[in-house]
Amino acid sequence: MSYLENQFLEFTGSSSEDFDSEFSPTKNVTFPEQNTNQKLTDFVVNKTTNVFQHGCYMRGAIKGIKKLLPVDVLSGLGCKQRPPEAIVFGVKKGGTTTLKEFLAFHPGVSVAPKELKFLSSSFLRKQGLEGYASLMPYSLPTQIPIEKKPGYMVRYRCIEPLKEMVPNCKLIAILSDPVKRAVSDFVHLSWVRDHREGGASELLPKHAHQMPHYEVKSTFEESVFYPNGSLKTWNTLLDTSLYYKHAKMWMGYFPPENFLFLDSSDLVYNPVRTFQEIEEFLGLPPFFSEHVFHFNETKGFYCVCAILFIRACLHPKADRIQLSMIE
Repeated sequence: MSYLENQFLEFTGSSSEDFDSEFSPTKNVTFPEQNTNQKLTDFVVNKTTNVFQHGCYMRGAIKGIKKLLPVDVLSGLGCKQRPPEAIVFGVKKGGTTTLKEFLAFHPGVSVAPKELKFLSSSFLRKQGLEGYASLMPYSLPTQIPIEKKPGYMVRYRCIEPLKEMVPNCKLIAILSDPVKRAVSDFVHLSWVRDHREGGASELLPKHAHQMPHYEVKSTFEESVFYPNGSLKTWNTLLDTSLYYKHAKMWMGYFPPENFLFLDSSDLVYNPVRTFQEIEEFLGLPPFFSEHVFHFNETKGFYCVCAILFIRACLHPKADRIQLSMIE
C-alpha cells in the first residue's frame, strides 16, 4: 500500500485487507453485472477495476465515478442526507469547481457533485431544511456536507434563509484578480450568447429595471464602459468583482470567523497551503500534504499524486480540472 492509500484507510477505519477485498463482488455488497449498455453513472466492480470506500459511497478509478452503498450498509454506517455545514459560496469564475473537485478527495467531507441552487430558488427554499438535505449527497456522521454555488455570494436573498436554516454555516470564497475575473466572465457569456440555444435570453434581466444585470456587447470595453469613459457599475460583469461590497453584506449576518477567503493564484501555485487552510478552517484532520501534490513539469501545473488510482491536475485556468485514470 502506498502512503496515500494507507492515509486514506486511516480516515475510513479500514485495513489493507478491507481495501483489497471488503467491497469486492464476493462480499456483502453487491453491484450490477457489467453489460454492453452500462451507463457511466452505474459503477461496476470487476477484477480489473480498483474500488474503495469514500464515506457512504464506493469510488473507482474511472474518473472517480461513485456509487451509493446498499441501503442496509448505509443504515449501519449512519449515512443520511444532511444539509450543508459549509458552502463554497463565491465567486463565479474564481476557481470554485477546481476547489470543489480537489476538496472532495478528503475523506472527512461529502461534497455535492453539482450546484444545487437551493438558496437562490424561491420554490426550493419553501421546502425548508428537509428539502435542502434531500438534495445533498449522503454523508457519515463524522463527515462535513459541503455545497458549492458561487452565485450565492452576489444574491443577497440567499443570506437570511441560510442564516435561519444553518445558523453556523462555514462560508468559503475563492477570489481572483477582479479585472481578470470580469474578463473571464465576459468570454464565457459571449460564448453562451453565440453558441447555446436561447443563450441570449439567459443574459436578460428577469425583472424590469433589475439592477445589477448583465450587458454583454461585442467587446469587453463596450460592455463595461460608457462612451465618455465612465464605468457601468450596474453591469454584473463588474458588480460581481466588487468583493468587499458582497462580503460586507454577508458579514452582517454571519460572524467573521465563519468566513474563509482564498486567493485563486494560491490554489494554482500553492495548492498544499490552500487546502491546509481549508482543513484548519473546517476543523478537518490533516490529509492534504506535499505527498498529495506534485508539480508536473510537462503540463506546467500541479497534479494530485494518484490518490487511490485517480490522477487529477490543476489547470492554469483555475476553473478547470483534468482527471484521468491510472493505467
